[in-house]
Amino acid sequence: MRMLKGLLILVVAPCALADEIKVNPGRYSDYYHMAFEITAENSRLNPKYGFTEAGQFEVLIKANSFPVPHPNCDREIILRMPATLGTNMAEPIERKRALYNQIRQVTQDGQGVVRVVIELNPYVSVIEKNPLTLKLDRCNVFFRQTGDGAYKGSL
Repeated sequence: MRMLKGLLILVVAPCALADEIKVNPGRYSDYYHMAFEITAENSRLNPKYGFTEAGQFEVLIKANSFPVPHPNCDREIILRMPATLGTNMAEPIERKRALYNQIRQVTQDGQGVVRVVIELNPYVSVIEKNPLTLKLDRCNVFFRQTGDGAYKGSL
């Protein structure tokens, strides 16, 4: 019975994950996005990194809390906020700072949730298209961004 239960989890998990992943067609390939809830139990800010002038920061997610299979990552998945570069970037950087502060508060206080949108590209492989089955090739993912360097917090 125990083996059957484990087999059912393996069969059902990719189907459930397929419902959580948003596929956006791109010019050269598809982009895979997902929502993720950051909590004190599953994540922490990278203390070595902090928040940069360009709006970069990192969140370290416990590997066992990340829903996409990641065979090469046994401890943590690095969730990176890319830099915002260019002119007139003060507003997007301030929005990133507000998100960083929310995450810092939740991970320090141990209470609450911050829902974020993650871009799985470029370190994701498609194992199967239907049902959608993915795996991470590396231990890195990114916060979703728009073309102008602003964080995009919606799917």
